[in-house]
Amino acid sequence: MNRLTTFYGTSIGKKLVVAITGLMMYGFIIGHMLGNLKAFGGATALDQYAEMLREIGADFLGNTTFLWFARIALIVAVVLHVATIIQLVKRNRSGQPTRQVRRRNASTLAAKWMAVSGSLILVFIIVHLAQFTFGWIDIHKTGTEDSSTARSTATSGAPSTSGGWRSSTSP
Repeated sequence: MNRLTTFYGTSIGKKLVVAITGLMMYGFIIGHMLGNLKAFGGATALDQYAEMLREIGADFLGNTTFLWFARIALIVAVVLHVATIIQLVKRNRSGQPTRQVRRRNASTLAAKWMAVSGSLILVFIIVHLAQFTFGWIDIHKTGTEDSSTARSTATSGAPSTSGGWRSSTSP
């Protein structure tokens, strides 16, 4: 454990953590996008996909346990990613001279936009977890047709009777 914390204390160790957690979040977004393509197959296809997600490893782990592992891994990845980036930025700023010298920035366009794209991904993941995992966001207005169905399926995990997507389908 001491070697691991020592390695994490180096800039290379921190950059490795940022890379691995970034890949985890990127994988979540790609997987989420591919899963949402099932919506083009109709409500039944999307419901079957959601049920398949709930049943991954159900015989061994129990129903929805895989989703909870995925959710916890995603939350840990987000926290580690953000905390490590803050530490790297502080370290970088403390290593710079006090008198700012104007220099050309030789970074790529992707590097220049990384803070913006990373912030958008962070907002997407936080809203997704708040809506589907914790139930803090209810997108249905009171009195709409799907309002009661969405709330009941978010807590029970039961199949949707209205043919719409269910609130507890994604990690």
